[in-house]
Amino acid sequence: MTATLHRPRNIASTVIHYSATAAIAGISLALGGPISIAAAIILSGGVSWLVLKQQKDFLENRLVEHPRVHKHSPHLGEMADDLYKRSGLKASEHPIYDFRADRKKFEDKGIIGKALEEAFESMGDTHNAAALHLGKPVIMISEPLLKLLDDKEEKAVLAHEFAHAAAHHTRIGLPQKLLGGLAVTTNAMTMIGAWWATGWRGMVSSAAASIGTSIAGNLIARKATEDSGIMRTKDDYLDLPELAQKKKIKAVIKGVSSAVSVGVLTLFSPAYLTLWAATKALSAANKLVTGAYSRSMEYQADRGAVEFGADPLALVTGLRKIEQVVENSKLEAFDGKLPEKGMLSKAWAEATASHPATEKRVARLIKFAEKQGVAKDVIDRAAFGTVEVSKEHNMPYSVIKDLAHGM
Repeated sequence: MTATLHRPRNIASTVIHYSATAAIAGISLALGGPISIAAAIILSGGVSWLVLKQQKDFLENRLVEHPRVHKHSPHLGEMADDLYKRSGLKASEHPIYDFRADRKKFEDKGIIGKALEEAFESMGDTHNAAALHLGKPVIMISEPLLKLLDDKEEKAVLAHEFAHAAAHHTRIGLPQKLLGGLAVTTNAMTMIGAWWATGWRGMVSSAAASIGTSIAGNLIARKATEDSGIMRTKDDYLDLPELAQKKKIKAVIKGVSSAVSVGVLTLFSPAYLTLWAATKALSAANKLVTGAYSRSMEYQADRGAVEFGADPLALVTGLRKIEQVVENSKLEAFDGKLPEKGMLSKAWAEATASHPATEKRVARLIKFAEKQGVAKDVIDRAAFGTVEVSKEHNMPYSVIKDLAHGM
């Protein structure tokens, strides 16, 4: 079945994105000296090896396995059996897991293990499903998502994850991410070297200018927000609208501080600005390529879900329900008024996103339904009809607050 999932356009996508990442990495390595390259390889390779090793063990041995008859999904086992048969994956080797760790199997965690447990615990509180493939494929779906979806939608979402696993997406994409990570780390090491090359006067002057700008910016911000006091209040004591406002202010201060620092360093070394701009551009390009490759795999998994017998319109309504839950949860947490993003911020977020926008996925899934001969009024109801989701499905406030840091 894997061969049919990887069509010529999918193979072409892999070749194009790997080539682009290799080019970015090549330029980054060319800009960096031997010391920068060696440091990047040690840091990037060492950290990646430690994290991946722990993550593989966590995924394959520490997660809670869902029962075949789940309280929120009585037919989970039956759905999985059909998908095992269609995908070629073995039920004995690839059970359906929750995102949560089984605490009986997770005693000696360590720093990385604890971080993994907390991260997956948070994902377990969201309406989420995933398929990771560091060794054997590990397919996960959260309890909130099982509770939200009906049987057809649940099977469609699971089929999407089975397609990821059967297509070996994590294995195929991992080297590209590691290569991109090496490029980004090399860029960082290159800039540290360039900073050091300006000498003690340049380093001290830039640090003083940056710190001074930050202090001045914070004083101005505190004065401007004196009535609300958000700049003096710890994040834990702020509501989400206040947290969003504080985040924007701090981002402006950080941006100005960085610009001042770069300007000072350029006075000591005129080449610094060019090198800084080049490394920033390369790191941004890496984000664009990584996001584009991930989105292409999501489209491929949507098609694979349909090939595995999923109803394309059930995947449509399932995706729209998930999106509605997130929207409702944010609106409730922000008292009905979400912080607005600028046009450039929206464009950048979309260009670097790991998943395509729901409306784009829906548009492609509609074409599958049309090919199956589904009536237009049925398609329109699924794709454009009102999605009703009760408040009982809203995500916890703590989860939304964590998400707010990335909004």
